[in-house]
Amino acid sequence: MKRPLLCVTGGLVLGEALNLWIPAEQMIFGLAVWLLFLVCVFARRKSRYGLPVFLFVAGMSAGCLRMGAEQAVFSREEGFFREEHEDGVVLQGTVQSVKEKDGTLEVVLRDCAMEGKDGESGEKLRRVLCYLDVNKTGEAAEAVSKQKPSPAVGEKIRVFGEGKTADPARNPGAFDYRLYCRSRGISGIIYVEGYTVTGGKVHVFSDSLYQIRRCFSEQLKAIALPEDAGILSAVLFGEKDDLDSEIYELYRKNGISHLLAISGLHVSIVGLGIWKIFRKGGAGFWISGIFAGGFLCAYGMMVGSGASVARAVSMAGLSFLAAAVGRTYDLPTAMCIPAAGLLLAHPYLLSQASFQLSFLAVTSLIYPGRLFSSRGEKLFTDEKISAAASAFFTSLSIQVVTAPVILWHSFGIPVYGVFLNLIVIPLMTYVVISGFLGLGLSFLSESVGGAMLGGAHYILKFYEVICNWTGELPGAELVLGQPEIWKIGCYYGLMIFGSVVYERGMEIAENKKHRLVLLCAAWLAAFLFLLPSRQTGLSATFLDVGQGDGIVLRSESHTILVDCGSSQQKSIGEKVLVPYLKSQGVTRLDLAVMTHGDQDHMNGIRYLLEHPESGIRVGGLMMPEAGKDEIYGKMAELAKKRDVPVFYAQKGDIWNNFPGKGMSMECLSPDGGTEFTDRNEESLVFRLTYGRFSMLLTGDMETSGEETLLTSGVLTPVTILKAGHHGSATSSSEEFIEKLSPSVTILSYGRKNRYGHPAEKVRERLLEHGSKIYETGLSGAVMVRTDGKKLKIKTMLPLDTD
Repeated sequence: MKRPLLCVTGGLVLGEALNLWIPAEQMIFGLAVWLLFLVCVFARRKSRYGLPVFLFVAGMSAGCLRMGAEQAVFSREEGFFREEHEDGVVLQGTVQSVKEKDGTLEVVLRDCAMEGKDGESGEKLRRVLCYLDVNKTGEAAEAVSKQKPSPAVGEKIRVFGEGKTADPARNPGAFDYRLYCRSRGISGIIYVEGYTVTGGKVHVFSDSLYQIRRCFSEQLKAIALPEDAGILSAVLFGEKDDLDSEIYELYRKNGISHLLAISGLHVSIVGLGIWKIFRKGGAGFWISGIFAGGFLCAYGMMVGSGASVARAVSMAGLSFLAAAVGRTYDLPTAMCIPAAGLLLAHPYLLSQASFQLSFLAVTSLIYPGRLFSSRGEKLFTDEKISAAASAFFTSLSIQVVTAPVILWHSFGIPVYGVFLNLIVIPLMTYVVISGFLGLGLSFLSESVGGAMLGGAHYILKFYEVICNWTGELPGAELVLGQPEIWKIGCYYGLMIFGSVVYERGMEIAENKKHRLVLLCAAWLAAFLFLLPSRQTGLSATFLDVGQGDGIVLRSESHTILVDCGSSQQKSIGEKVLVPYLKSQGVTRLDLAVMTHGDQDHMNGIRYLLEHPESGIRVGGLMMPEAGKDEIYGKMAELAKKRDVPVFYAQKGDIWNNFPGKGMSMECLSPDGGTEFTDRNEESLVFRLTYGRFSMLLTGDMETSGEETLLTSGVLTPVTILKAGHHGSATSSSEEFIEKLSPSVTILSYGRKNRYGHPAEKVRERLLEHGSKIYETGLSGAVMVRTDGKKLKIKTMLPLDTD
C-alpha cells in the first residue's frame, strides 16, 4: 500500500486527541465502534482497505496509550508541587536550556531530583522551569550569584525557592498555561531564590548557540529602527519579547501573524539558499545536503526548536536526503515523520496552536490544496493568470483547513486574510534576506548593516499600512466564538466528504456540475457548524478576575456586564474579559453596569471604553445615582467620548423583559438621594427574576446596607446569592442569610488575597443555612444556566482543584 505512515500518524493524532479532549466513556464507545469496523473489514478478506484500517486503528490505540501514560506522569509530578512546602523547594537537575527575558532567566532543568530535609534525593521529575531574577539586590543577589549569574547548558545545579504548578485556564477563552507547560514536558515552576553549580559538563555547542543568539539579538537592536527591531527579532530568531503587542494584534486580526514565527518559509529561504550555494560551487548532492541540513539543525536549535521549526527543519532535511539518494520526495510521508516523532515525545503538543496550524497548513497544501490549485490552473490559458488563480486557491485551502483551529484559539476569522497573504508572503522572502544580510554586514560596519535593513523596513511599513486599511473594511474579523469539539469534528468530516466527492465522483454525484454543487453544499454546511450556538434562557458567568467581581448575563436578546475589575490583575480587561466575550461570540455589550467606583469592580469596564480596538462595543454605561465621587464623573466623560450613553440607577428602578423575554431586573438599593461616607455602601443591588429562578447581585454591600434592605421588607428568598464584598466578615450577616435562604452562593475573590477573603465564619454561616457554595478562587469561573425552572451550574476547574 502507498503511504502506510500516513495511516499510522492519522490514527496516532486521533487517539491522542480522544484521550485529551473526549470524556472516557465516549472514548471507549468510539474505540468499540472502530474495533467493530475493523472486524467487518477483515471479514472481507480481499478488501483493499484491510491493512490501512489496521494501521490506522493500531496508531489510534498507540496514541490513546501514549497520552494516557503522559497524563499519569504529570498527575504524579504536579501533585508534588501542589503540596505545601513551608521551607520552599530544593532540587537538583541538569540545565537543558537558558533564555533571558526582561532581566529574568528562564532555565529549564531536566532529570531533576527533589532534595529532602535530610539532604537525600526524593521525588524524580523530568523537567522543571526555573525563574532566576538577575536584577535582585541584597541577600537574594548574593545567593543567586554564588557561582555566576547565568548557568550554562549541561551544568548540574542545585536550586531553592518557591515551587508551584502552572495555572490552568481559569476562565473560558483564557490562555491555558498548564497545557503549554505540559507540551514542553514541564511539570512545575520554581521562583529561584538562589542556586549553586554542583557539577556537570558544559555543552559547548548548545551554549555557543545560546551566546550567538544573544549576540545577534543585541546587534539587531543596535542597527534596526525601534519599530522594526521587535518584528525582525521575531522573524529571524523567534524572540517575541520585544515585539509590540499592538503590532502582533494587528497582524493577528488580519491573518498574517504566522509571519512572526519561524516557519517553513524562513527555513526554506535559509536551507535552500545554502543548498544552492554549494550546488553552484560544484558540490554534489550529499555534500550540499549535509551542509545545508547541518546548518538548518543548528539554526533550529538556536531559535528554540518549536513545533513549527522542528517540522520545517525535518521536512527540509528529508528533501535533501531524497535528492541525495535519488528518490522522490513525498510530501505527506515527510510531514508524518516529524508529526509522529513530536507527538510520541510530547503528546500535549497536540493542544498547541503552533503545532496544529503548522501541520494543518502543510496538510491543506496536500489536500485539498493540490486539487483546487490544479483546477485553478486549468481555468485560464494565460500563464500569469493561471499562476495567480493557483495561488489564490492554495491560500483559500489553507484558510478553510485552519479555520476551526484559528477560531478555537483566537475566536475570530480574518475574512480578508486569503487575499492579504497573496501579497505579504512573497514579500516576506525579501524581509528575511534583508534582515540576515544587514545583520551580517553590521559586524563589519553598523552603518552599512543598518542601510541593508532599509528594504525590510519599507516592506514592514507597507504591511502595517495595508493591515490598517483592511482592518477598517466592513467585517474584517468575523468573531464566531470558540467552537465545541464535536462541531470541529463535523466541520472536517463535511469538508473531506465534499472534497472527495468532487475529486473522484460517486453514484450520488457523477456529473461534474452536480459534484460542484455538492461540494459547495457540503462546505456551506460545514461552515454552519462553526457558527455560535443560539443562546436560550438565561446564563450568568461569574468570571475569576482575581480579587474583584466580574459577572456576564446573557439572554437571547441582550448581553449585560455587571462589574468587572481586579486589584490583583492589572490587565483584567485585556487578559480575561475580552477573551471571554469573544470566546462566546460576543462583540457588543448592551449594558455595562458599574455597581460602585472601586477599582476591583470597574477597571475592566474602563479598559473597554479606553480601547475600542479591542473589538468589544459598549451600548450603555450604568452607575449609581448615589455616587458622588469624582471617579463617576471621569467614567461618564470617558463614555461620552466614545458616544456611549450613561444611565444612573437607584432604588425602585425596574426593567421588565430585561435582559430577556420573561425576565425582570429590579434595583433594590441604594436610594439616589442618600449620601454615604463609605463607597461600598453606594453599591447597586439588583434582583434578577426569571420564572421560578431569582438571583441577588450585591456588589460590595456590607451589613449596614443589608440592615436597610431587611427593614424595607423587599427581600425574599433567592435561588442564587452573589455574596457581598467578596465574602468578607463585614457582610452576609446571619439575619440577611436567613431571610434570603439562598440555594446557591457565589463567592468571588482572588486566591491568596491580602484581605483574607472570604471569612471562614461567612462560609460556616452559609453552610448552616443549607446553601451550596461556589468559589471563583477555588474553581475558577462559575457558569450558571437556567430556563426559569431548572438550574445547571458548572465550574471551569474541578471543585477540588486549588
